Amino acid sequence: MKAMMCLVHQATMRMPVDPILSAILVVCLLLALAKTLSEVSQKIRLPGVIGEVLAGIILGPYGLGAIPFQGKPLIQLGSLTLVFASA
Repeated sequence: MKAMMCLVHQATMRMPVDPILSAILVVCLLLALAKTLSEVSQKIRLPGVIGEVLAGIILGPYGLGAIPFQGKPLIQLGSLTLVFASA
């Protein structure tokens, strides 16, 4: 996994990063890791949400930091959606 992150980081250092492509890449990696860790946690008889939370911690904005993400409007939209969903 670390090798894949390193390759992605090297590829983004050579060419300009499109913010939409960066957001799509981050979401795809997060979903793939969340599904994988969810399956692993279920195999060791833990709830699947534990693996999903771990994926969020690992690939979160302060986790690895290997993927540049310039999606501040996307973050603000997610925060706004969370506020309205919790009300």
